[in-house]
Order: sequence, then structure tokens, then C-alpha cells
Amino acid sequence: MHFWRLLLVALPLFFCSTSGYYAAQQKIYDIPVTQRTQPRVEPTGGKLGGFMLYPSLELLENFDSNIYARKTNRTSDFITRIQPGLKLNSLNKRYGAHAALSADHGVYKRFANENFTDYYARILPYWILKKTLSLKAELARERLHQQRTDPDAVRNTAATEVTIFDRTAVKLSGLYQRGRTALTLGAERAYIDFDNGSTAGGQTIINDDRNRFENNLTADIACDITDRSALYWRSQLLNPRLQTSRF
Repeated sequence: MHFWRLLLVALPLFFCSTSGYYAAQQKIYDIPVTQRTQPRVEPTGGKLGGFMLYPSLELLENFDSNIYARKTNRTSDFITRIQPGLKLNSLNKRYGAHAALSADHGVYKRFANENFTDYYARILPYWILKKTLSLKAELARERLHQQRTDPDAVRNTAATEVTIFDRTAVKLSGLYQRGRTALTLGAERAYIDFDNGSTAGGQTIINDDRNRFENNLTADIACDITDRSALYWRSQLLNPRLQTSRF
């Protein structure tokens, strides 16, 4: 049983929005700008029955000046990342489900023991009950590598191989809008299941004691100040989370 800790964030965030809050909420305020939907440059996709299909392929080259997250004796390397993906979006405006499959394969130039392949699968049902009320859910299954920057990651030796874990999560959220103000409530329950690890010398690292449930409750309040700006407030109740490359 993990102790809960309360994290209260009350920062007025002002940003641009081309329309009122209800439209802006579809972007989700706390998603970085580079990850938000960009209608003018987004691919058109292909129609598949009552869905739109969006295949994708990204090739990235990263440089990390401290791949083991050490305070001293830092080690740098280049990482080539290949990210294929497939999205299936429902065309029904009142109810339906979106689905997404993707992978992230990373290859280090010098330190092959840090190579990783992450997988992501998500189903996102939604229901627009009326103009002022909508419900969303998310079912996620992921196989990820634990980054060296995680607080409980083994980071002191290059001999330790990358730690792999499975993450299974269920998330529910509801949005209620009244006038220029909107309230979003969300709850997430996730289970983290670590694989056993090993060192370069072949010694097994037992990780069963690290398996755990994670819970996250959120309450977001947003209010349109003008047609192009809004005030946003978030309050979270959560237990410790892992850092992952996408989630």
C-alpha cells in the first residue's frame, strides 16, 4: 500500500485559443504545443468505414550528454529512434472510440546495452451526452523501458541492463461546461509489472517487490477570459509515478 501525496497546482496559464473553452478542451491544456493537434499541417488520413486511418513513421536522432543520469563521470551518446504508429479515429460526433498502436525503437551508437523497444496500445471510447456534458475513457497497455532519470532506477553502473516493465491502465474522465467555465474530473488506475533484470555479468536482478498499483485523481477548472485566452487550474491527488518517454 503506497502513501498518497497531495500535489496542488494553481498556476494561471494564459494561452491562445482560436475559439471558446469547449473547442480548446479537445487539445487539452497541459499537452505540450508540439504534441497538440495542428489542423493545418495534420495528415488527411484515409477513410475506413466509419473511421479515419492515420499511419505514421518518425525518424529521430537524439544526443544525450548524460545517458546514465549520473552526477559525476557523465557519459554521452547518440540515439537513433524509429517510431511507427497507427491511429484509427471514429467519425461519429456523439459517441464512438478511437484506437492507437505505436512503437518506439531506440538504438544507441556506442552503448548497445541501453537499446530499447517500447510498445503502446490504446482504446479511447467517448460519449458526448449533450453540448455541456461529455465522458471519456482510456484503456492502455504498454511495454516500456524505465528511464535512468526515474528516482528508483539503477543509475550508478553501465553494467546494469535496461529495466523493462508492463503498464496496464484504465482512465475515466468527464467534462461539464456551463457558460465560459468548464470542469473536468478524471480518475486513473494503473498496474506496473516489472520484468526481472540482469547485469552484464549475467547476475539476475529480482524486481517482483517493485510491482505496484498507481492511482491518479485530477480536477481541472478552466474559464475563458476572452475568445483567445483562458485561465486554467489543476489539482491532483496521486501516488508516485514512473517517468516514461511518452506517458
